[in-house]
Amino acid sequence: MHFFNKKFDIIKLLRNINNLDKFYNDLSKKLDYALFVQSIGTLHREVFLKYKNINKGKNVVLIATGPSLKDFKPFENAVYIGVNRAFQYKKIKFDYIFLQDYSGSKGYIEDFLNYEPEYTKKFLGFTDFKYSKHCIIPEKYSSYKNVERYYTANYLLKENFTFDITAEPFYDRYSIVFPAMQFILWTHPDKIYIAGCDCDLNGYYDKTSKNNLEVNQIIEGWRELKLFADAYYPDIEIISVNPKGLKGLFKDEFTV
Repeated sequence: MHFFNKKFDIIKLLRNINNLDKFYNDLSKKLDYALFVQSIGTLHREVFLKYKNINKGKNVVLIATGPSLKDFKPFENAVYIGVNRAFQYKKIKFDYIFLQDYSGSKGYIEDFLNYEPEYTKKFLGFTDFKYSKHCIIPEKYSSYKNVERYYTANYLLKENFTFDITAEPFYDRYSIVFPAMQFILWTHPDKIYIAGCDCDLNGYYDKTSKNNLEVNQIIEGWRELKLFADAYYPDIEIISVNPKGLKGLFKDEFTV
């Protein structure tokens, strides 16, 4: 009986040690995040306060580069926001374009930054060095015309979408579409159309190459985004145009 009691005490001690490691790891991440938030506060307030509710009464279209984009039919009187290489899509003049992964954009970042028309705002995302240093866009690109800087927090560091984007970094949930969506919601349009946001591995609308999306993670991210939008912005309608992998999540609209 004495042996079994000792064995039970040892197992309990080992469990406590394991839990202690987890506690310290969680605490370390929380401290990393707190320091990160402290470092970005001034910048985000300066950048994003002016965009609060700026699109009220308007429709916004988020354009990504999935194959379904070739079937999208642009419409007038909308605000257009593109991510990554979407700016190369010639049928649309973009109001805002987003880029945040230098490792994947070295070949076209100069074209992105020199994109016309002149009114287009170019958002460059920066991330924390510890968790995503391979994505960091060199500082020299911040000096280009009409560039706005912002910060994202790696999914290992932050676990929820950001409502007050003047005070916290964007939640980076495996795809640049999510920082873009957090910005769009902040501008509070009547409707958000998402086009070319394909959740599959079928490449791009221009057939340039295959993609390497974390498909399941991104679909889960869209589900989380819907819950976030339903809670904070129940008056905004989100419409998925020709959805691939997202059918039935938002209101679906088909052009083919």
